[in-house]
Amino acid sequence: MRIVELARREARLVLIRAPAGYGKTTAMVQLQRSHEQSGTATAWLTLDAGDNDISRFMHCLTEALRRLPQFAGRSAEEDVADATLFGRLARCSQPFVLFFDDMEAVHNKAVLDTLQYLVDQLPACGQLVIGSRTLPELRLARMRARRQLVEVDAGALRFSLAETRELLGLQGHSALAPDDVQRLHVKTEGWIVGLWLASMALEGHPSKSAFIARFSGSSMTVADYLLDDVFRQQGDEARDFLMRTSVLRVLTPPLCEALVPGVDCARMLRELSAHNVMLTPIDAGEGGYRYHSLFASFLQAQLRRHSRYDFAALHEAAARWLETHGRPIQAIDHLLEADRVDRALALISEHMMTLLAQGRMRLLARWFSALPKSALEAHPRLQIVQIWAVCFTRGPSEAMERLQDSGLSDSEDPEVWPLVSSLQPVLLSMMDRYDEACEIGQRSLARLPSQVGFADDVLINIMSHLFATKGLSFDALRLMDSGRQAPVSRRSALNSMYAETMEGMLDLFEGRIHEAQARFHMAIKSSCVSNEGLTYGNAWPGILYAASVYERNDVATAAELLRVYLPMACDAGLAGHMIHGYRMLARIAFDEGDVDECFRLLCELESLGHQRKLPRVVASAHLERSRVQLLQGRAPAAHVELERANSGVWRSVSHLRYLFGNDADDLTLGRLRWEAVAGDARHAALRLAREAADAAAAHHHRRATALRLVHVIALIRCESTESALSLLAQTLRRCATQGFIRLILDEGPTMGMLVGRLAASLNLGDTATTADPLAFYVRELVQAFGGQVDGSHEEDHPPSGASVKATGGVRLLLDPLTQKELHVLRLLADGYSNSAICEKLFVSDSTVRTHLRHINSKLAVGSRAQAVSAARQLGLIR
Repeated sequence: MRIVELARREARLVLIRAPAGYGKTTAMVQLQRSHEQSGTATAWLTLDAGDNDISRFMHCLTEALRRLPQFAGRSAEEDVADATLFGRLARCSQPFVLFFDDMEAVHNKAVLDTLQYLVDQLPACGQLVIGSRTLPELRLARMRARRQLVEVDAGALRFSLAETRELLGLQGHSALAPDDVQRLHVKTEGWIVGLWLASMALEGHPSKSAFIARFSGSSMTVADYLLDDVFRQQGDEARDFLMRTSVLRVLTPPLCEALVPGVDCARMLRELSAHNVMLTPIDAGEGGYRYHSLFASFLQAQLRRHSRYDFAALHEAAARWLETHGRPIQAIDHLLEADRVDRALALISEHMMTLLAQGRMRLLARWFSALPKSALEAHPRLQIVQIWAVCFTRGPSEAMERLQDSGLSDSEDPEVWPLVSSLQPVLLSMMDRYDEACEIGQRSLARLPSQVGFADDVLINIMSHLFATKGLSFDALRLMDSGRQAPVSRRSALNSMYAETMEGMLDLFEGRIHEAQARFHMAIKSSCVSNEGLTYGNAWPGILYAASVYERNDVATAAELLRVYLPMACDAGLAGHMIHGYRMLARIAFDEGDVDECFRLLCELESLGHQRKLPRVVASAHLERSRVQLLQGRAPAAHVELERANSGVWRSVSHLRYLFGNDADDLTLGRLRWEAVAGDARHAALRLAREAADAAAAHHHRRATALRLVHVIALIRCESTESALSLLAQTLRRCATQGFIRLILDEGPTMGMLVGRLAASLNLGDTATTADPLAFYVRELVQAFGGQVDGSHEEDHPPSGASVKATGGVRLLLDPLTQKELHVLRLLADGYSNSAICEKLFVSDSTVRTHLRHINSKLAVGSRAQAVSAARQLGLIR
């Protein structure tokens, strides 16, 4: 109960971390019961290695959340309509606690990122409890600083001397001498399983003092000794049952009977559980159990030592039962453990196309890696599916190398060449080799239809994408229509999803944001239906839907969507989706004042680009860092990032019209933005005008708008204020009907100031202007920038008693800033929020506010933006 009281403190996350055998699960069970007795809803999820598959993890997480009363009766389509299940979770008002046990089994980055987002989105009434042997790769330092984390370690879990005495008494050893209890406690160091197993072993020893004297608790090898001693205390039937069933991850009576025929397995499981033989009940729907991992490994070692047991035969028996009962995935796992390669290959071959269409690439890759290389030599169909799995788990470069080495490119096998023909343009486009991809793909289109409907769908989809990217919109739409007209027997939800997504991409690029958002939403819904009712859809439309939501300035929903779909896009190696997803998250973080998180995300994007050998991803990370540096007033640093972004990849894609991820934010715009802000603004203005005209002529209105906005900033630097406001009014009038918001907000404070000036010139307070769409739109932008329409915000008025005076047009600071105030001012200039400054300086929010009041007073300003501007004029900051 001591642990329950500690863990029930108010915190977003409770982390119970200790080595095996310290009672983590028991503590969590006690905590769960305590919450349920007080009326708090709970849900429990026990993790294993299979949860490193993001699809499986999301499915299990969704099912776990649905056990909460707040989510009972929800369908998959209803969850999608709520944007994400996380979104509904964040809006909960009733208390709940989620329990994740055996967290050490999860190491996949996509799963960890999703779990981190779950932690971040928990409402005040929610709590997450994690049990793990290792420190989970979550951002714990920040939570410690914010006092949102309660950590329970081995020191808190280990038994005290009093608890050791109580345990031994409950096990029937109350007559032990106090010195013997003290000696056993010291030797085990309070290790709960060691104490428990020692207490069981004591029953078979006439001299308990002698046993305790010989006992050594300083090494983990003691576990084997004690487990052996406990094991021998079981009857022959129980020992036989324990060893035979040790090969199972989940034990259910029917499955156990396949391995131990003639035994009442339901009775045996109940008795072993009642006698605490390291068997834990789990919610498997069939009265399931699992062995403690240490106990399972011990039992398997015993099993291998006994010649009368056939280790492989037991796995094979489990596989037969699982296959018969419609569980081929678990059956294949057992066949691979049994080294029954031929049977495993036959079962993989039977189900791999279904799994391929479902996107279960990690599962396929794991199976293929467990097979000997020679096993696939006579199976070209399996080889090409393995290369598909490699593409979406290890990246297109390695997959291309394997494809070239395999010799399958020349295959005429009707079950192989369609998969090769569709994979080749996919690989080339993922590596930004669009011209080669288009050339090869067009030759393959001429051979359709084939015998492999999945491959035909993929080829049509990727070629429509390539045509759209090259600006051949009509050809792309015509190809998508031909896919829709395929026979019903061959038509798939994948093709429907991709067709809607492609049309939505064209709408987005051409400035039709309403139409784009509707199509992306439809694509997500169709992909959810095709994925066996899972809550989340395909990453391809998911990131694009997030982009359309972000553009409307619904950043909370955009962030929810990105936390779900971005890990999937990274697993698949979708360069444009990775770029756009990380860029949106970085901009959201920067706008919220979390500059550290902004740069962390961009470093992560750059690292992913290097890992996957995707130079455009790396260059885009440098481009976005350059933009952020400009917003911070660090022109030299921004220029360095621009130079690092200047790679050969831009030459190879410069002729492409619609390049997702860089359709607007490319090297050209990055350079022109730098020139407009810190370089030759007049030259930049001329170039920006030409580039915008070219983009508009190509119907790429989103890019044209981005260029015109930077052109407005260049005109201001050229002191052409009237021209700048005129161009801004023209640009915003075009945007007003579609409601672009973030495209304008992302240009930063200078654009905010210009929108404010435009608002003043339009006299938005006059009721005569309310019918003008531009006036209504500008009013919305002013509010989005954090201002007020009438310009009467109190912060904009400088305080009285100002300590700055102007002499000869030069501002002079009469009352110098302290070192602490200068530090706060520099953080302010870098974009940090008040709460982030608190964390940086380890001070309270009221202290930061006091510093800001003093800064404003000394600089004779009334707002944060004015303080930064005045400080730069005075040379206090760069």
